Amino acid sequence: MRLEHKSLGYKTGITLFDEQDKHALLKNIISHSVNTYDADLIDQYAGQIGQWKNAFVTPEQAAHTASANVASLYADYNRCLKSY
Repeated sequence: MRLEHKSLGYKTGITLFDEQDKHALLKNIISHSVNTYDADLIDQYAGQIGQWKNAFVTPEQAAHTASANVASLYADYNRCLKSY
């Protein structure tokens, strides 16, 4: 990822997130979101986002295949990752 950061749309000094970082970022997004999310489902949200990322499903594609609410969270998560 560090070698291909430009083609992925990330900054030069890309930060790699572990599971704890991912959960913290999702909690932050949920707490500041205008959408309604169940904070108790953070593990499920993280799991679904992880599955989409592993399958190379973009947030835009996810919006057509699943819950619009979770796909919106995925889009926000992806946007935040690119800011690090």
